[in-house]
Formats: sequence, C-alpha cells, structure tokens
Amino acid sequence: MILTRRDIRTQLQARLAQRISAEQLANWAVDRFYALEQGALTVDEHDQALFRIILDDLMFADSPGFALDDTDLQQLVARLDEL
Repeated sequence: MILTRRDIRTQLQARLAQRISAEQLANWAVDRFYALEQGALTVDEHDQALFRIILDDLMFADSPGFALDDTDLQQLVARLDEL
C-alpha cells in the first residue's frame, strides 16, 4: 500500500472539521509511521522526509504540550500542498 499526500490531507481536514478527535488522528499517524518503518507501507521517495516529519508531529497530536491547534494543522496541510 502507498501513503499519499491526499491520504494525510484527508486526515488533517477531518480533524479540522472535527469529524475525528485528536486521539484518532494521533492513532492513525502512529499506525502509518510504524507501517512505514516495517515496510508494510510505502511512499514516493520525494515525499518520504516530509511524511516522516508530519507523521511524527501527528503521533503526539493528542498529548499535552504537543497538541496541535487548527493553525498547526492548516500549516501541515499547506506543507503538503507545496510541490
């Protein structure tokens, strides 16, 4: 399976629209991060570094001190929109 910018953007937008909780977003990110680490999920080589950074940030999105607000999430969406 391939992880795409669209996949991540969809999750970020779901959180911004409050369709998922910060905990659900964090759990999704943890699952994807470790799937990448284990080779069960792949990404385009061009996106690999960015995706690791974003997933790392999202894994702790529900933790005090690391929580992401709407501005943070929108900035992540903007980074995904950059080519």
